Amino acid sequence: MEEKLLLLNHVKKQLDQLPIIRNIVQQNLQKEQQKQKDRYDEKLKKIVSYQISDLVLYYKVILDKQWSEKLDPKWKGPYYIHDIIGN
Repeated sequence: MEEKLLLLNHVKKQLDQLPIIRNIVQQNLQKEQQKQKDRYDEKLKKIVSYQISDLVLYYKVILDKQWSEKLDPKWKGPYYIHDIIGN
């Protein structure tokens, strides 16, 4: 009989602590989600605005997929920007 009382007391304590534990878990989850978002945002490419007469390089994306030209340079240039089209 005493074992049942001990078990019931333990279950009651656990049930009383459940809302507190849920709040802690929710806070930790939000912190980790924010950390993941920050890490993801750091990896995003930044928007670069170019000005007329800037020097730029052109990246040849097609060479990433071709094995026959794997030793060729993947960047071409430098090129001058002489006109800006659109935004």
